[in-house]
Amino acid sequence: MTKAGTQQAAADIILSETGFAMSQGTISRLCKGEGKPAMFYFVAYTLENGLGKIKK
Repeated sequence: MTKAGTQQAAADIILSETGFAMSQGTISRLCKGEGKPAMFYFVAYTLENGLGKIKK
């Protein structure tokens, strides 16, 4: 999450990469460790891909 800057920036990257609107509140809960493993992997994978595209 720290690579994205803010939780809202992470939510925006997820939306642009997948078309799935994830609220900042949902990301906040994931940061606290509240969530299913599949959701953690989905978010991590999506953010890595999205940030990789931004940095290029």
